[in-house]
Amino acid sequence: MKKRYLCPVCDHELTAKSFCPECKRLRKEPIIYEGDFLPNESGSGAGVLETAAVKPKDTWSAGSYGSAPARTGSKRPSPDAYQNTRYPDTCGGKHTYGIPNVDPHRRKNTLEDEKKKDGSGMKIVGRLFFAAALILVIILCWEPIKMTALKLWKDSGLETVFNGEDASDEEPDDSDIYPQEVDEEEILAVGEPCNGHTHYDVDGQLYVDTLAGYCKELWQSEDIQISDAVTSNWLSSYGDRDYTYYEKSVYVDIGDDTGSYFRIVSDTVTGEVMQVSVSASEKDAAQKLLLLAGCGLNPATDRNQLWQEVQGFFSDAEEEGYLFTEWGTSDLYVSIDEGSYYCTLECLDEYDKY
Repeated sequence: MKKRYLCPVCDHELTAKSFCPECKRLRKEPIIYEGDFLPNESGSGAGVLETAAVKPKDTWSAGSYGSAPARTGSKRPSPDAYQNTRYPDTCGGKHTYGIPNVDPHRRKNTLEDEKKKDGSGMKIVGRLFFAAALILVIILCWEPIKMTALKLWKDSGLETVFNGEDASDEEPDDSDIYPQEVDEEEILAVGEPCNGHTHYDVDGQLYVDTLAGYCKELWQSEDIQISDAVTSNWLSSYGDRDYTYYEKSVYVDIGDDTGSYFRIVSDTVTGEVMQVSVSASEKDAAQKLLLLAGCGLNPATDRNQLWQEVQGFFSDAEEEGYLFTEWGTSDLYVSIDEGSYYCTLECLDEYDKY
């Protein structure tokens, strides 16, 4: 079963496990999808994917902060401290001071004291009532306050200043990029290619058959498997412009125990190849897959020359874990992550058929 990695921002399928070709950004926490078809996909046959599951994020458990040290109080006073002691005072008499230490010159619980007590109690009740009312108002108005503050923050332009980015580099809101499924019969009737991808001047079905033949020749195997096509046709709006993505994906599995495979994405309407991805758990297999992918796109190029270039790409990618470069008519991305190797090829703009 093949895992599919989706962009958490635009829901577009990632290439090489972590790169979104639409957002042009690396996604360190992609949505991992193992199902048959996405809500905006359709296809014939069982296909490669069967069940859907979204990998939940890890839940952080609260750490132990330890227990507070035992509280230590002051030394207990001696019993004499609670005994009455007589002291002379200025009024000529002798009065007893002790515990509780009440001033004998004042009459206990006078009317004035009662008034003061009542007044202070009412003040405390009033303050508590005011605090409760203020909290209630904040709770009821919190969402409008928060939205207003965020709008003022974004309108002020300070957000881009603190982030060190221009406004043009900001990612669009989810509401602007949320894809809308389009009817496949309608786009086939119109007959126009999608404008969200560049197109190689290579027929998708012919390319799939070519790769399968290369694999049989290289691995001397008859177990090469070609999946049913899975289509995904959708439209996304950015500002005042609409972008269309008509994708038909086919997997070519070499049938060994390493899980090595190609993923070929062609235009649903016109059939030209738009994107080629390779995946393998071993470096040698990944290099061979990338070599065959390049040979299929540029059959006239010398295979030995391409093999030397492929080895150089992998050597450079091992330093940082990934590599972006141009290779012939393609924009190449290589990713190495804990023994997993992913590569993606996309047609450069200057070689786009349309």
